[in-house]
Amino acid sequence: MQYPLIKDLGTPTEHLPYATDFPYTTRKDSTGCFQAGYDEPKKFGLFDDTAMENVVRNNALKVFPEISEKFKKLEAASE
Repeated sequence: MQYPLIKDLGTPTEHLPYATDFPYTTRKDSTGCFQAGYDEPKKFGLFDDTAMENVVRNNALKVFPEISEKFKKLEAASE
């Protein structure tokens, strides 16, 4: 994703989901792509930690509430 362009267009971070090509790439490739996609916007000051957490996790959970409920159950079970 072209984060600088998206930001210049005024797209709010609440509208940005993060995605990978998993399972169509190997786990090694997918993990590297995820980490690079997470680190680069923060490294260049495009998004802070809270915004990146929203992009890589929270925004998708808003779109897919059934997944959000499953995560809540897993988190509660691990406490």
